[in-house]
Amino acid sequence: MDNIRKEFDYCADDLSAFKKRIMYRIYCIWFLRSAYSKMALFALFFIVSSLYISFPSVIKNAMLSGVSFGEIFGFLFSNFLIADLVAKFFAVIIAFTAGYAAWDVAKKIKYSHIPTIATRFIGGRRVAEVN
Repeated sequence: MDNIRKEFDYCADDLSAFKKRIMYRIYCIWFLRSAYSKMALFALFFIVSSLYISFPSVIKNAMLSGVSFGEIFGFLFSNFLIADLVAKFFAVIIAFTAGYAAWDVAKKIKYSHIPTIATRFIGGRRVAEVN
């Protein structure tokens, strides 16, 4: 009888470890699909590029270049054109990552209002269907 109990405990431990592995994989997939991963990627690129580019100096110079949006954009665009290849790479990667993160958040906000049970009219009466 004692031998059977040990086997059962061993199976329960294996099952618990198996559940933990599955939940870890599910959490990893959720994180990769979530907006958090895009924000973390943006922060990583921003931190790495800040080792090469002085963002406070760029912002200060852009603010000193003019007060209108067109003047500031023109200053940033002209500086982008004369920058070296590494700075251009960082700028493009940061812009792409920020745009993708914003698009993903906007997409999630757009579809967040959809209820789990949608209703529709069939033949004049209301029928609930599960999405």
